[in-house]
Amino acid sequence: MSSREAALAVFGPEMVDAYERVKRFYTRYGRALERVFAGAVGGRVGRRGEPDVVTPLGGFEFCASSNTKNAAGNAAQVARVGVGRVVQVSGRPARGRITGVAFLALHGVDEPELVAGELELLALELARVDQLELELVG
Repeated sequence: MSSREAALAVFGPEMVDAYERVKRFYTRYGRALERVFAGAVGGRVGRRGEPDVVTPLGGFEFCASSNTKNAAGNAAQVARVGVGRVVQVSGRPARGRITGVAFLALHGVDEPELVAGELELLALELARVDQLELELVG
């Protein structure tokens, strides 16, 4: 029995569908955060095999506060970009991560607290629209 089949048996199709919808949204929101933060500092979203975001200061990995990576996953992120280059945009950053505000300040953005908040709202709206479009097409 697959994990999905087990979840269907325990929780039912409505709960599994709701979970999958939320998970798709989290993915879209994470990608939107990468796009808007990269754009704010003159960078770009990384291609396959590159860090999440590439800026004039180098590569950065992005993660969410809800990220539950194990120690190996965290180590892999740090190995890709180095210490102090894993950006946790929301929530209190886990050990070894920097905030979105610190990322912006590092790149010389004026009023990084204000800009970070605006970028998070923009990413939220981009993810919302993307999710709605997906649901209309799907």
